[in-house]
Amino acid sequence: MLQFIVYYLDRSFIITNEFSKNNSENNKFYKPEDISKFVNYFETNVEIKIFYFYTKNVGFAWNNFIKNFKFIEAAGGVVKNPNGEILTIYRLKKWDLPKGKIEKGESPEHAALREISEECGINEHKIISKICDTYHTYILNGQKILKKTYWFNLIINYVPELIPQSIENIEKAIWLKPEEFKKKLVDSYPSIRQVINFCK
Repeated sequence: MLQFIVYYLDRSFIITNEFSKNNSENNKFYKPEDISKFVNYFETNVEIKIFYFYTKNVGFAWNNFIKNFKFIEAAGGVVKNPNGEILTIYRLKKWDLPKGKIEKGESPEHAALREISEECGINEHKIISKICDTYHTYILNGQKILKKTYWFNLIINYVPELIPQSIENIEKAIWLKPEEFKKKLVDSYPSIRQVINFCK
């Protein structure tokens, strides 16, 4: 199966080449060049929580999809300390993971390390593996943005004091046990829940 999941806050637009068992409303393939029409339909009908765009050519459909947006990239990660606790931030009334925009000429790995350091005031954390990529969209200054975020597993070999970056609206930066963080995912973003589901 090949698919892309794009989050619109709590709604999802899914481009896939495999029919979903959870979707009984539509099981037919669309032409990949018609995707913009369905994107507009989804965006103007906010009561639709999830839309499956089935196509035999996911790559072609995806290339047509991203033409509707300004595309930017970010990187972040799940940092665990020796106690197995997860570095968690609270920002804009949501529990989140540290992440940020990739700067020009910067690799996703370096951006993840830098952003985590800046947002939480830690050093000596290191990447051990890739988790997944997520996509979400929003509107900024009247322009539709599609953000791809690269996610990594990271470790740190001690439990440092955390310093939340208030200039980025981060109110808290704390260590949480995995089971505690999973409870807080109710007040988080679908993309963060996806990352935790894929996280080992």
